[in-house]
Amino acid sequence: MTATDRRAAAKREQILTAATRLFVRHGYGGTSMDAVSSEAGVSKQTLYRYFPSKADLLSAFITTELAPHEVFAAVPAEPETEAELRQSLVLLAQSVTGRLLQPPITAALRLVISEAFRITELRDLVRTALPGQLLEVATRQLARAATLGLIRTTRPDLSARLFVGSVFSYVALDGFLRVSPLAPPPVADLEFLVDAFLLSVAIEP
Repeated sequence: MTATDRRAAAKREQILTAATRLFVRHGYGGTSMDAVSSEAGVSKQTLYRYFPSKADLLSAFITTELAPHEVFAAVPAEPETEAELRQSLVLLAQSVTGRLLQPPITAALRLVISEAFRITELRDLVRTALPGQLLEVATRQLARAATLGLIRTTRPDLSARLFVGSVFSYVALDGFLRVSPLAPPPVADLEFLVDAFLLSVAIEP
């Protein structure tokens, strides 16, 4: 990355951080591009160069803050054994709940969910960035595991939904549906959840 690229990335992050503060504080409708420009300490010309609209700002926040790439970066792409599959699913559950149950992220998640009901173009984006990424990764891993004979499922996409639903129950019930979000679940609880899920796709002896 060149020095110019680094400066551009830093400026983009500066603007996005400022917009996030305002979105959480005042809501999407109560935040203007003028306010973002002032909060970020940049000219409106600079702001519009990086983010042509307020919807672009919210979209960038969804894809980079709520479901960043690093959430999935530590997860093995292609588990080769039952033990690796189990470890991979536990890591997925840890990464997602650990990220989305942070109080600032939970507050932002509430904002995004509420705005998605009003702004139709955000709905697919929210689905793709949040449960969609997890569903895609889990489906891919379960399909491979079935091919290798590690599990039994003819519909890895539906089996993945069982797993994703149980993980997102923590995000929904312990996060944005509570006044004060709970801490992420203990690893032992997530291991229990994964083991219970794996029983549903276990190969009968």
